[in-house]
Amino acid sequence: MFLAVPTSIEIKMLEELRKRKIGFKYQYKVMDGVVADFAFPRSRLIVECDGDYWHVNPKKYKKLSRYQKMKRLEDKERQELIEMAGWKVLRFWENEINRDVTSVVNKIEKSLKL
Repeated sequence: MFLAVPTSIEIKMLEELRKRKIGFKYQYKVMDGVVADFAFPRSRLIVECDGDYWHVNPKKYKKLSRYQKMKRLEDKERQELIEMAGWKVLRFWENEINRDVTSVVNKIEKSLKL
């Protein structure tokens, strides 16, 4: 069984979600080969925490490395698979989580209540 080590932004999200007592699954297996950062199964909501470099924040990176181009395509295809399986996906950038994790979790709560 694969156990991921949480990134710094995932740790911020874990702490804020726990502080608010919002139930979630961390590193949730959505389907074979697809593991989401956070899942809220009853609401069919997936939350991904995307590092600015590794997931290619378009506001920060205009010229992409070969790896970044591949990663961008992989993320797009992965999200399409998750959505085809009936899940809603929210993605948050590293700089967004670092700047204001409270607002990020407010957006998650709002999606959970819809």
